[in-house]
Amino acid sequence: MIDLYKNLPAFLPEFMLAILSLSFLLILAFHHKAQNKFSSIFVSATLLFILFLE
Repeated sequence: MIDLYKNLPAFLPEFMLAILSLSFLLILAFHHKAQNKFSSIFVSATLLFILFLE
């Protein structure tokens, strides 16, 4: 990961934004795990797909 920071400084803000989004999604997924696990996984996968498209 340190090498990634050194080699791709321009992508650092987007990388940090992706990590923050993933953390938020993980919190939501664990919060709703007992209620609608499939829905949380689907939403997480969809948002991940959108993140990688941008």
